[in-house]
Amino acid sequence: MTKQLAFGLLLLASASSAQEQPFWRPVVMGSEAMVVAEHPLEALAGMKALEAGGNAIDAAVAVFYMTTVVEQHQAGVGGDGFILAYLAKEKRVVLINGTGPAPARATRAFYQELGEIPDAGPLSTDVPGAVGGFDLALSRYGTMSYGKLLAPAIEAAKGHPLDFWAAENHQSAVDKISPYESSVELLMPQGRPIAAGEIFRQPDLARSLEAIARQGADALTASP
Repeated sequence: MTKQLAFGLLLLASASSAQEQPFWRPVVMGSEAMVVAEHPLEALAGMKALEAGGNAIDAAVAVFYMTTVVEQHQAGVGGDGFILAYLAKEKRVVLINGTGPAPARATRAFYQELGEIPDAGPLSTDVPGAVGGFDLALSRYGTMSYGKLLAPAIEAAKGHPLDFWAAENHQSAVDKISPYESSVELLMPQGRPIAAGEIFRQPDLARSLEAIARQGADALTASP
């Protein structure tokens, strides 16, 4: 090792001390806006909304719908949503509770007779409320149209490479989804979970998102 290289490594080690660089992840900084999300396509969808002139609510809507495509195990149109936002212009905080009601027959007595609340299947959930919650947020505080905000999610639903985290969740859910034919058809099209890097196609979800892009939350209750 030359003296110059040794000196260079010494300088690098000194500059990267715990005091000067306390994080091992890159520290992202900005002066206007930032989108934080678990999946890069989610963050990209939010940034596209901001770059198009949208506000934080618009970006949140775009991120939510991308999440339902790339990370169904985290959130999506079939679940609930909770929105807590600070409206800078109005200097106030708003909360939107996007939880749907329990079905009429989902009573305490019903589940006591059943002996449990299942963790899968139609008896395990309430009426999905996330789409309604984000629809309310967009209509009251957003500035952009569904068509523009959902375009990235619709494109991703037609096919995107499955990431390692999602693939791991697909693998761990095999026993849970196996009793449900439609879930197996979607998530195990070749008789096995989709592997990381393989293209995950969800044409039915893409059509559902296209309907929401046209009609908003009413698409979930409109007659065929």
